Amino acid sequence: MESGHYLSSNPESAAVYEQLFALYVQLHDAFGGVATTDLSHVMKDLLRIQREQSKS
Repeated sequence: MESGHYLSSNPESAAVYEQLFALYVQLHDAFGGVATTDLSHVMKDLLRIQREQSKS
């Protein structure tokens, strides 16, 4: 899966999408058996993104 294919006229939305897509790829690969990845950071990253967006 490649990131960077999302087009948006809003650069802030595009930046958040890129962060979420990166997490999605990690989850997809880990649960799909493609990669062995430490997922302990995923929830913390999601909560950080949520906090950053609630401030905006």
